Amino acid sequence: MKALRVLTVVALAALVVACGSDPKANLAKAWQLAEMNIDGKPYKEAMEAEKAKQLAQFEQMGGEAAEIAKKSLEEGYAEAVTEMETSLKGSKVTLAKDGTYTAELLGEKDSGTWTLSDDAKTITLKGKDSREEPFKVLELTASRMVLEGSQDNHTYGLVFEAAK
Repeated sequence: MKALRVLTVVALAALVVACGSDPKANLAKAWQLAEMNIDGKPYKEAMEAEKAKQLAQFEQMGGEAAEIAKKSLEEGYAEAVTEMETSLKGSKVTLAKDGTYTAELLGEKDSGTWTLSDDAKTITLKGKDSREEPFKVLELTASRMVLEGSQDNHTYGLVFEAAK
């Protein structure tokens, strides 16, 4: 039992050293988007599920219009996946120590201010349009940041790695 307590203390000490005493210090840097999940699934899988749902609806409609819609959806889906992959590769966020940020996410540029909650569990971005967007901080180390947000009745996860 004593050994378990010692291991627990050592693990906690390692966690404190890894995360640092100031979570803001871990945040203030350039971050590159590495992965994106939608409703807990990798984005490609989530997009495929949405496509299948829409194809099933067209199938129920039947007829020539449904066939045209299905073909259009298939073509549009392939294009959307390609665009998503290209956009993901270039997506990045830079959080400055002064509480400002610049971002290029999925082809859209933004800048504004960022704040971290006192318990370090929520980061809130406030863009030029004054809209505040909160994200749950699921993981934060010097080299990795995992955030969770929601939009349009979907939850999405963003996995960032410190830019090199």
